[in-house]
Amino acid sequence: MRKRCRSSGKVLPQENSTEVTDFILLGLTDDPQLQVPLFVIFTFIYLLTLIGNLGMTTLILLDSRLHTPMYFFLCNLSLVDFCYSSTITPKVMAGLLKADKVISYHACAAQMFFFIVFATAESYLLASMAYDQYAAVCKPLHYTTSMTTNRCACLVVGSYACGVLNASVNTGDKFSLSFCGSNVIHHFFCDVPAVMTLSCSEKRISEMILVLVSSFNVLLALSVILISYLFICMTVLRVHSQEGYQKALSTCASHLTTVSIFYGTVIFMYVQPSSSHSMDTDKITSVFYTMLIPMLNPVVYSLRNREVKSAFNKAAEKIRAPWLSAHTTLQSPGPLAVKASPHPGRQDVSSAPQTPSTQPLGERPQQRRSEPPLHRERPHSYRALDTALNERTSSVLRQRNQW
Repeated sequence: MRKRCRSSGKVLPQENSTEVTDFILLGLTDDPQLQVPLFVIFTFIYLLTLIGNLGMTTLILLDSRLHTPMYFFLCNLSLVDFCYSSTITPKVMAGLLKADKVISYHACAAQMFFFIVFATAESYLLASMAYDQYAAVCKPLHYTTSMTTNRCACLVVGSYACGVLNASVNTGDKFSLSFCGSNVIHHFFCDVPAVMTLSCSEKRISEMILVLVSSFNVLLALSVILISYLFICMTVLRVHSQEGYQKALSTCASHLTTVSIFYGTVIFMYVQPSSSHSMDTDKITSVFYTMLIPMLNPVVYSLRNREVKSAFNKAAEKIRAPWLSAHTTLQSPGPLAVKASPHPGRQDVSSAPQTPSTQPLGERPQQRRSEPPLHRERPHSYRALDTALNERTSSVLRQRNQW
């Protein structure tokens, strides 16, 4: 009996003609002694990712003070990180606990599609955030006109649209190949290179599509980020403030570290031919951009910000207020008893209300004279205008406090 290979019309011999209906994910390791510790570690990482990203999204939506372009991008980045991690991590944790590591053909295609959507969207959201920081630091006087609501919405919608387009091209191309041989994926999720190696058809065109599309997306987003941070550093160096210089340096270093880890692993995974891939190395590399980066982004971009801390304290006080009021009501004493006077006809002087003493006529209370308002000089020269611009840039750096 002969069967037709999936996505191929030609008839193959019996030993290679089995139609692939599902795949087997080997996971990170087959060692039973390491599976339980890895499950605990990944569960802890996933919980931190959920708490950090969902908490950040909720905090930004509830606090009106955070309804600014910077936090609009942060809200979408946290949402993408949550969806990005939830596409991969639960399946990895399930594979560490049970021996059945089978994933269906359509579930594998869906996992690959949503993984590419959120990974590409995160790449362009990081570029949009870098441009927002450039507009806030380098062009502070034109920030409100350059980063309007419509422009921010267009940047976010464009990030998601690029993700859907990239996922449609890669997923449609890879799952149009023929899968007639082994169905064992040497990975812990349906990654593009790992699935493509299982194909028994010609893969040269598919590899070229993967490298070209990935290179275009990575180079476009990465160039925007690097150029934006270059202008930010040049602007900060012109501000004569040691404190602002140190804050900007630490902020750029932390942001560029996370960006380097994300884009470095993406370039290592997708901007090279699949023939040069090592499956064990790919597994370790994939852990960084599928699990660690979504956990670190809320810490690097949000939790170090004073405005976020202030909004968090305000939300905590709102939650705590009903409990404190109920506790105070339970512990408060009853109404004070009226002290009976030993002489019924006399009024107790101690219990009588004390009226304020009247002031003699002719004496008026001394009123505090209002001080005249301070005179603010306007800049009348280019040197004064440059000083005012530097002060404005320093104030933006202080307000953002790690941007």
